[in-house]
Amino acid sequence: MNRRNLKTYLFALVMILPLGCTVEPPAPPHTLGEYERLQATHPGAYPQQTLLLKNLQRVLDSERPTPQRMESLKLVLHIGSDDPTIHQQLAAVLHEPHSPYELRRSVLTILMENNYPGLADYVIPSLSNAEEDPALRDALLQWLSRNPSPVVLSQVVKIWAEESSPAGLNEPRYRHIVERISGRSWDDTLLAGINNPEPFERGRALEILTRRLSSAVLKQRILSANPQSEAMASLQSFQENFDYLPSNRAEFAAVATLFKTQLAMIRDASRLAWRWRDEYGYVFNVRDFHLLSRLVRDPLRPILRRTRLVLELGQAIYSKEHVSYSLREANAGDVYTDRLSRQVDDLSISDIWNLYLLNDMLRRPRMQLALAVMADHSRADSHSASSGLVYYQHGQAEAMLYPAADNPNIPARGEVVTPQMVRDGRDGLCRFITHFEKVYN
Repeated sequence: MNRRNLKTYLFALVMILPLGCTVEPPAPPHTLGEYERLQATHPGAYPQQTLLLKNLQRVLDSERPTPQRMESLKLVLHIGSDDPTIHQQLAAVLHEPHSPYELRRSVLTILMENNYPGLADYVIPSLSNAEEDPALRDALLQWLSRNPSPVVLSQVVKIWAEESSPAGLNEPRYRHIVERISGRSWDDTLLAGINNPEPFERGRALEILTRRLSSAVLKQRILSANPQSEAMASLQSFQENFDYLPSNRAEFAAVATLFKTQLAMIRDASRLAWRWRDEYGYVFNVRDFHLLSRLVRDPLRPILRRTRLVLELGQAIYSKEHVSYSLREANAGDVYTDRLSRQVDDLSISDIWNLYLLNDMLRRPRMQLALAVMADHSRADSHSASSGLVYYQHGQAEAMLYPAADNPNIPARGEVVTPQMVRDGRDGLCRFITHFEKVYN
């Protein structure tokens, strides 16, 4: 081949090779795995900023499936986790009303780790679900330790009260957060919250205090407080009149309700409570207030002694026809018995009075007819149940039915214990729930 032909051949070869062997770069990566493969095969194929913007767009696309948004988020954080501009863009996920929990949680966590400003409005709602997500709870508590704010104090108290033990791993952290927020000791802060007229998680604050301070110390501190709230005044009133301190939020709510609605009855009820204490070693509980206050104000009802009550109650029970029933308790191995004599020593004087009044109520023909009608309705509808409260009225126990509330989360029988029933039951003898499946059961 002459020189001229060689030049022509080489020129043609140079022109042909690029055209025939060009390999297009792969599509921009949307996952961390795709990104790592791209870096190995085509490093520099796309500018980092391009990849960030493209995947940020996918993260913020509310129409895109959550798994795809999560994969793009992982890639964004791998490339630009320290970029404040990226944090600002990701914060849009928190503004999205129905953003998926998994995505919202991841974005909130990364923003908290980088101390992104203005997160308090998102941390507070997240605290309410923190008990179900320990990792998120720890991240929230760490952020709160670095960014204490008065607006989150009530929410911190709310989740602190759900701790199973005062010796838990998060106990020092809760105390530290509360003290940093308030600038005072944690126990002073909780007592001040109870005594503050402004809204506060008072019931939960009291639960925290009763689990961590001795009863004597807590009672003394409550009595020495200058009452600024109705809640604190109610605690002092029941302590002074009954030597009683609620141990949980439900009892506290009952104390506050009775102080507000039955103030005139408190002193009269306390006289009977102290009489029973001297005679029978009775220890007051707020659930007994209704019985005490009505008995002591009933001029026609003699306050029978315990022995008389047990005798009359025993005679009434033994004379009834009983269904044969035997049950071996799973752990104790004892055979179940419904004989009053076997259990009377475990019953307080208030328990016996309640049984006495309930037995008298169930003996009345009108009540038996009402129960028969209720049973017919219940057996006609296998998903029905009835509930209500029993009150002391006109010298005897009287039952009142409450309508069940529709609750889509309870598919079988609905919610028979309604919030209204709980509120009214704070001043009642007892609660009842019935469901009749068959005649002989």
